[in-house]
Amino acid sequence: MIAYDPYWLDEDAEELPKTTLQGLRSAIDNAPGRPDPMSWSEYLAAPASQQLDYDRARRLYVKRTLRVQTPEQREAHSVLQRTITANRNVPNSRRAVMVTSPSFFGKTDLALMQARSVERGYATRFPDYRELGHAPVAWCEVTPNTTGKSLLRGLIEFYAPGAPLPRSLSTDEMLSIAGRVTRAHHTRLIVIDEANHLGGREPAGFIKLIQNQLSSTLLLTGVDLLGGRAFGTVEGRQVTSRSIVIPLKKVDLETDSGSELWTTWVAAFDKHLPLCDHQPGVLVDNLRVLHRATGGQLGYLALIVTQLVDNILYDFDRSDERISTDRLWAVIDEVQCTRLASGSMGRKRLVAPEDLVTPSARQDHAA
Repeated sequence: MIAYDPYWLDEDAEELPKTTLQGLRSAIDNAPGRPDPMSWSEYLAAPASQQLDYDRARRLYVKRTLRVQTPEQREAHSVLQRTITANRNVPNSRRAVMVTSPSFFGKTDLALMQARSVERGYATRFPDYRELGHAPVAWCEVTPNTTGKSLLRGLIEFYAPGAPLPRSLSTDEMLSIAGRVTRAHHTRLIVIDEANHLGGREPAGFIKLIQNQLSSTLLLTGVDLLGGRAFGTVEGRQVTSRSIVIPLKKVDLETDSGSELWTTWVAAFDKHLPLCDHQPGVLVDNLRVLHRATGGQLGYLALIVTQLVDNILYDFDRSDERISTDRLWAVIDEVQCTRLASGSMGRKRLVAPEDLVTPSARQDHAA
C-alpha cells in the first residue's frame, strides 16, 4: 500500500499567489519528495485510484521539487547572506541584489530557492517564528501597469490581503506604513519579481526610497534589468549602482566548464525522473541535441523534462513509461516551436528527429 499526503494529490487545487503571505509560505513549504519507485508491473497491478494518486504525486514532484544546482544559485545564496547581514547595520542607501537574464533562464525559480533558504535559516534560529507573527520574506510581482505607489500597496497587502488601505494615502504615508509592517514582521528579504516591468523614472525612484527607508534587503529579478526602461534612467542607475548584479547566462558546451555543467544538469534530471522502470541514459546520450534545442538555457531544459513526464503520465493508454525517441522528440519540438515564436532561435529548427540517439543505437554503441 502506497501512502501519500492528500495535500500533494490535490493537483487541481487553486494555488494562492506568492504575493500573499499564505501563498508564499505554501510555495516555500510545498516541495514534495520523490515518490517511491514502482515497477510497471506493480503499477498495473495497483487499483485505478492508487495509479491516479501515484501519477499526481509524480507530476507534483517534477513540477515543484525536481531542480538542479547552478553556480548562480550558490553565488546568490552567498551574496544574499552577506548583504542581508550588512544592511541591518546601515541607516540608509542599503544594497540590493539583482538577478537578470533573458526569458527562460530560471530567475523566478532562483528567487524562490533564495526565499526558501532565508525562511528556513530564520526558522533554525527562531523555531516558533510563525506563531510570533514573523515573516522573514515578502514577495511582490510587478506588472506593466505597476506604479511606485501600487508597488508599496502590494508590499503592505502581502501581509494582510484585502485589508482596508485608503486610496488617498500619500507616498510618505505609504512608505511609513510599509516600514512599520516590515519591521513588525521582522522581514529580512523582499523579492520583487519581474522588476523589468517597472516603467522608468517614478517606480525606480520608489525602489531607491525603499532601499533608503526599509531595513529589508531587496532581491530584484527580471529581463535586462541593467539596460531596460526600468533602470536605464538616471534614477534607475542610482539603484543599479547600489546593487550586486548576478547575470544568468547560457551554457557554452564548447568550454570545459560549460560541458561539465550541462552534463551534470542533464544527468541529474535523467537520474531522478519518476517513471516506472526508468533506466537513466537516454537524456544523457542526447545532451548535445538538448543543448541545441534549448540554446543552453536551463529554463527550456526544465520545460522539456516537465513536459516529457506530463505527456507520458497523461497518456492513459500507455503500455510503458520508457523514454522513446518519439516521446522525446515531441517535447523537443514543442520547445523549438516556443523558441521560434519568441524569436530566440532564429527562423528554423536546429534539431530534427534523426538527430536523436535512440535506445537501440545506444545499446549497440555500448556493445
